[in-house]
Amino acid sequence: MYENNGDVPMKDDAVQTNDKEDASDLTDEHDTNKTESSHESLDEENRKAKERELVSLEKQLAGNIYSYDLHLSRVKLLKELGELDRLRLAYKEMSNLFPLSEDLWLDWIQDESKIAVSEEEKNNVCELFETAIKDYLSVPIWLEYCQFTIGGGDIEESRAVFERAIQAAGLHVSNGAILWEAFREYEICILQTIISAGGEEDTIVNQKERVEKLFKRQLSCPLLNNDSSFSEYESWKSENNEPVDQSVVENYQKANEVLQKLTPLEEELLVKDDKSDVYRNYIKYEVEKDEPARILCLCERAVADCPLVGDLWMIYINYVTKKLKDLDLSVVVHKKSLRNCPWIGELWSSYILLLEKIGKDKQEVLKAVEKALSIGLSSGIDYKKVWFAYIDYIRRQAKLNSEKDLDELRSILGRATENVLSNFGLEGDPSCDFYIYWARLEFSVGSLEEARKLWSEALELGLSKSAVMWLKYISLEQKYGDSKHVRRLFQRALQADTDWPEGIVNEWIMYERERGSLDQYEQCVDKCEARLSELNEQHLKSLEEDKEKKETKKKKEKKPIESKKKKEEIGVKRKASPTPPTETPSAKRERPKEDAESEDFGIIGDSSPEPDKTVFLSNLDFNTNEETIKNVMSTSGNVVSVRLVRNYNKKSKGFAYVVFSKHDEVEEALKRDRELVDGRPMFVSRYEADPSFKTPVFHFSQRLEKNKVFVKGLPKSKTKDDLIKLFEPFGILKDVRIVTFRSGQPKGIAYIEYEDPVAASQAVVKLDGIELDGLKISVAISNPPQRKEEVRSIEKAAPALGGGSRVTGPRGKGKSQIALVPASVQRKANAPAPTAQSSEAKPPAKSNEDFRKMLLGFK
Repeated sequence: MYENNGDVPMKDDAVQTNDKEDASDLTDEHDTNKTESSHESLDEENRKAKERELVSLEKQLAGNIYSYDLHLSRVKLLKELGELDRLRLAYKEMSNLFPLSEDLWLDWIQDESKIAVSEEEKNNVCELFETAIKDYLSVPIWLEYCQFTIGGGDIEESRAVFERAIQAAGLHVSNGAILWEAFREYEICILQTIISAGGEEDTIVNQKERVEKLFKRQLSCPLLNNDSSFSEYESWKSENNEPVDQSVVENYQKANEVLQKLTPLEEELLVKDDKSDVYRNYIKYEVEKDEPARILCLCERAVADCPLVGDLWMIYINYVTKKLKDLDLSVVVHKKSLRNCPWIGELWSSYILLLEKIGKDKQEVLKAVEKALSIGLSSGIDYKKVWFAYIDYIRRQAKLNSEKDLDELRSILGRATENVLSNFGLEGDPSCDFYIYWARLEFSVGSLEEARKLWSEALELGLSKSAVMWLKYISLEQKYGDSKHVRRLFQRALQADTDWPEGIVNEWIMYERERGSLDQYEQCVDKCEARLSELNEQHLKSLEEDKEKKETKKKKEKKPIESKKKKEEIGVKRKASPTPPTETPSAKRERPKEDAESEDFGIIGDSSPEPDKTVFLSNLDFNTNEETIKNVMSTSGNVVSVRLVRNYNKKSKGFAYVVFSKHDEVEEALKRDRELVDGRPMFVSRYEADPSFKTPVFHFSQRLEKNKVFVKGLPKSKTKDDLIKLFEPFGILKDVRIVTFRSGQPKGIAYIEYEDPVAASQAVVKLDGIELDGLKISVAISNPPQRKEEVRSIEKAAPALGGGSRVTGPRGKGKSQIALVPASVQRKANAPAPTAQSSEAKPPAKSNEDFRKMLLGFK
């Protein structure tokens, strides 16, 4: 027994311990207490640090309430601190400003579900679920919602939530089967409960029918993992001693056929980080199949996975609004899109148009406009889109014969112009559309002086060089003004340094032919000829100046080269060359001829027996074979042979040689340049025996083409036929060319060539700035920039030490093989053969000094 010394309590006699054990226990207990106190101290310090960090975050949020990252950091800190009330408030504030992610919603809902005891608290959790499912399509959130309602015990309420979940996400190809299986398992549990409780036969039969109906509905949908559900269905029917319904089997097989076509797209979604392109192709495929329920589910998936990609939202909006014409659903989708991408002006302008379509009053439209302008759009173009949506709305609501409505419209135009141009300059409105819109309005209501003033301001801002803008102005003056102002405008336009003076000349002469007197016509022609002559002289002068600059530049480049040569030639002593080798370094052992001929790759020398009857094809698809090439090119003439160049693995290198029987057939084949073959543009050019000296040829004009228009901003889906339909009404088309990448994918630009320049100018006036499939296109007279031609020259290299003249390759670079022969010997070898007279006279004997000079290359 131990004495009670005040440090150790007295033990019972039954407890037998020794002194060492007691000492060890005391030490452990002391260490444990010390560790616990240190942990508490550390936790307290850590908590205080997190509190300080939280205070700092909240100060930052007060100054920047729209920072998503700050809100996210605050939620994370409050969760670590365990501050449930403050965490709940942080979640609410964040949810009011932004759509929450799936993980955030599940965290919040699970925290609230754990402490939900009363009926009111459970209803609050249900409200959270309802808010969560409005943000994004999420199978886990729907599943959690269904499980939560099951815990409430109300069967009909649970069934209703399950049914809503199936409607929302039951067609989700990759995850939808989870909801179907959960719903079915729930109904099977109810059936087992009824049977175990000895329920009535009718109730049991009805419940079995409910379960079988779920099987049928699921198996008719193209879902992954449906094979296991079909096996369960067969087992279910077997347990109930019933045959499998053949209609279910047929629907299951049809769904599987659809699934096989969708599986590659689903697999692509799994492996790609940027899923937006995959979703675009996926939606396009589903729209072609025209299954609205599947398309809506897919669009929800797309915007859930790529919520910040604006064009996916526009695809969704356009489908709902234009195809389904469901305006109520369109309102929902618009609001969701603006919660995710509030900086995109196109979404706001579409929403403003929708508000007008569903009959909302002016105050609600104005509220949406003010919110869009205050939220911080991404660029001046976005502000311009919002302003024009509002201006169009006000114009349609206004009565133009009412001065009050006109003043309101003018006021809005003034605000829009000031807002965009003062903040973004011409980048916000590069084509001065606000001024032009306003000027057209003033012209239409008879305020001619105000209209002229506005149009002049637009020209001063940077449009004075655009002949098309002058022609638009003149066209309005012809319609609303008088001939005096029209002629003044023609003169101003002619004197301006425009990009197409010929177009202005043609229009003026045509105007005087139609409306002018003989004197007016002659004056017009004289002024136009004088101006064109002046412009031609300026053009020639600029060409001469450019030529002089190039020559000066060449001289400057040659000077250092010449000085370098002189330095090498003067005062350089050469060492005696060793005896030249009997075999030059370039003499290599040749392969047997049979081996060289057996290989079908590479280009060595002249590969065609008749170069003038041969064309060279490039940019071919690697899967294109000789037969395909022959079938394609045979439409140009009789194909004698096709040689597809291959690598050492016998795979195509993407280019080939085609030999025709006649020279004329080659010319026909050259017209096939850039024709699509196996989805890629085939480049066709003349055959060159030595490709290293081949000069690149640009096949298209490099100067102003009055009868050709340049179109950019085209949707990638537009075909040549679509462009023909669009541009044909303005005149006879000569050619339509869509520019593509080497892969065959369109660049979104095209050239439209007319037979008449007037038709081209009309197309520019009518089509410039219109929208195609939601994209604004630009149409202008073709005036490509001058291409810089490469000057290829073979410079004569300085003689190498111990060698003769340097042998240069096709780009002026020296070859590596150097003949080690003294220059004097080379000169002697290259000297002309002696004549009969000269051979008779013997040259004088040379001294040692003469031989030394000769060896060193001095005369």
